[in-house]
Amino acid sequence: MVVRKDTTFSTLSIIAAFSLLLFSGCAKQKEVEDMNVDELKQHALTSMNNQKHENAIEYLDKIIAKHPDHEDIGNFKLLLGDAYFKTGDYPAATKLYEHFSQYYPSDAKAEYAKYRSILAQFYHTLRTDCDQSVTKDVITACNDYLAQSRYQEYRKDVLDIQNTSEHKLINKEVYVYNFYLKQGDTTPLPEEREKCYRAARNRLANLQKMYGEKNESLQPRLLYLECKLAQRENKKSDIKHSLEKLINEHPQSQFTRMAQALVTKKKFTF
Repeated sequence: MVVRKDTTFSTLSIIAAFSLLLFSGCAKQKEVEDMNVDELKQHALTSMNNQKHENAIEYLDKIIAKHPDHEDIGNFKLLLGDAYFKTGDYPAATKLYEHFSQYYPSDAKAEYAKYRSILAQFYHTLRTDCDQSVTKDVITACNDYLAQSRYQEYRKDVLDIQNTSEHKLINKEVYVYNFYLKQGDTTPLPEEREKCYRAARNRLANLQKMYGEKNESLQPRLLYLECKLAQRENKKSDIKHSLEKLINEHPQSQFTRMAQALVTKKKFTF
């Protein structure tokens, strides 16, 4: 004999459980809506301390929306920036940090806000799909911070970020320079080859203008790249000039040895 299982009770149990969850969710939403500013603040701080940053964002958003004229609105926005930073939403964090540093420049936390803005933008540049324009924004923000003599607490970190960001842009320019060199090497038409080498030279000129004048450590690399291009163009006097500068001014540089090897390989005579 087949015994049929009565599913009525199970079905009712599921419906009851679902209704309870739905009611709880609505109750929570209503609870948040009805909270005063002190309750919202306390929940936000508790959520931050418990690493529940998404919850903190909800409470802080509610404070800012309901109490835009509160005397601590700046600090709430700064805390919201920290919450977004923790979730990895660096663009949102940057906007809030920048807002604080611009509207409260005399506040004791203004330097912190400016530094965190730089850090958020820098972390955003580490994404593989990030546009290089963001790296330029980081450098601009670093310059703004360093121009403020009263900002000292994070100065070393900002200098490191500035240096790293500039090297990223330098490496990108060198990559494009090498691209034009390779294009020139593979094209059979003299006029097209000359066009590629001219584009490479323009990249070198831009590197010198943007970074070489204030970055002495970049000079050996630029001189080596000058040698490399002059070799392609068969400009022996230019090669000699760049190599002599490398030997006289940067005798211990790896780029001096690389340039010497480059010339030796081609067996140029001066």
